[in-house]
Amino acid sequence: METTCTFGKVAVALCAALFLTSGAHAGEAQLPTRKFDYTPVSLLSEGQPNESNTIESNDIDATKREPYYLRTGDQLLLELTNPGYAFKNEVVIDNQGTVNLNLLGWVNLEQNTVEQAEKKLREAYAEKYFKNPRISLRLVKKVPLRFKILGQVAQPGFYEVPPGLEVDLLDAIAIAGGYTRLANKVTYKHLTQEDKNLPATEKIETYRIRELKRSSDTKIPVLSGDDTIVVGESIF
Repeated sequence: METTCTFGKVAVALCAALFLTSGAHAGEAQLPTRKFDYTPVSLLSEGQPNESNTIESNDIDATKREPYYLRTGDQLLLELTNPGYAFKNEVVIDNQGTVNLNLLGWVNLEQNTVEQAEKKLREAYAEKYFKNPRISLRLVKKVPLRFKILGQVAQPGFYEVPPGLEVDLLDAIAIAGGYTRLANKVTYKHLTQEDKNLPATEKIETYRIRELKRSSDTKIPVLSGDDTIVVGESIF
């Protein structure tokens, strides 16, 4: 049976058309890298739409935003304003997930929210240097949202979208050219936060293609960055 996708989030698609680039991470050059030029495409590599399997658009509840976890490449500004000793540190999270800060040296902040990272730094400064450290941490610039998609899609590979755009699982599949007629299920590996006081941990979820419908009854996962998506093949 042939399927098609009515891509609901036009704003994401139009922005992706202007800005989206894709690139492989070091050590994974065997995957193709692609520049993305968006036009609405069928979720099949060929054929006509079948209305019974159309994915329909749905309004997004803007109040239910996913937390943002710090990632390699994010730029941060740390300010300490204690009397007699004040400084500003503008730093970028390196590929080890760490930043180099005054007095503290190297500190791992990756996979924390900004609030968690600020609390971690406040406690570190309080333990060694200040009785009551007055610090603030701000996210100055986000790294582009990156994801990897493999399997039964038209254009598997690594992709980037501009920071600030919300891309969900269906958007990612459409960006990769849509799924083929052999596609059956989607395996999604991403970061999630079970305890708001702890850093994010990796989680793997599986969905059937037919379950990924835009409706009020279905929550489509929103990508958090450095996600891996594998579109599996039907055995029948």
